[in-house]
Amino acid sequence: MPLPEPSDNVNSYLQHAGGDHVRSTLNDLIAISGHEESAELSPLSPLLLWIGCDRMVGRIEYRTRFRDETWARNSAAAAFAAMALAEFDLAGAWDRTTDFVRSSWDCSDPEQLPRPCGPDLAEQPHFLALAAAAQPGHGQSPVAAPPENADAVRIQHTWMLGVLLRLEASAPHLDATRLAQLLAIAENPRLRMI
Repeated sequence: MPLPEPSDNVNSYLQHAGGDHVRSTLNDLIAISGHEESAELSPLSPLLLWIGCDRMVGRIEYRTRFRDETWARNSAAAAFAAMALAEFDLAGAWDRTTDFVRSSWDCSDPEQLPRPCGPDLAEQPHFLALAAAAQPGHGQSPVAAPPENADAVRIQHTWMLGVLLRLEASAPHLDATRLAQLLAIAENPRLRMI
């Protein structure tokens, strides 16, 4: 049986240590190394990758706290930003962004897929344009074409159910009611696409 790679041990440790401890450890490594952004570091150096990751999360947190926790009224983008915030134990910023996402989608009826609470969510036109571009005859598409009789809105709402479930799985504190609503929808056999 082969021995684990050192990177596997480091990855396992970092996954179990938690966001605050990981940040502290990696920031200490940067300080010890004397490198902030040195030409001496390999482009794949863990320290250089950490510096980039830390900056990205800092920008997400800044935008959430001071600029726009709705991510230009795009609840999917806001959900993905909240998941990143949760990975770094930024519960306050996660709460602000998630409040917008939760208020944007009605999940109270287990007989229906999540429904937008208003017509002004920014992701719907983008999603519908992507679905139209995936239709045969529209040239190259970055995604597989859905069946000709597919309902693009149903596909979007089904996809958003998965995004909402993943968002709730990232929660620093569980909203049992919301999670139960989402699970009831996901487990409803009449709502399955296939």
